[in-house]
Amino acid sequence: MNLRFLVKRFAQTFVLTFTLLLGVYVVQGQDFRAAAVDALLWAFISASIFVGTALYYKKTSKPCALCRDDGE
Repeated sequence: MNLRFLVKRFAQTFVLTFTLLLGVYVVQGQDFRAAAVDALLWAFISASIFVGTALYYKKTSKPCALCRDDGE
């Protein structure tokens, strides 16, 4: 697992989570600017947890079903 893989996964997770949360917050009636700030915060937290979990699995040599496409 290299840095390029982790950055790619972080970006994919961040964009997907941000888009989903922003849509949910706006549909619920939250102001767009406040919804964007909340979505940015939670997208960053969730992407960080995702990458942290991948690093943990790599460190402990556990199988990671989400990390299969990195050539391992």
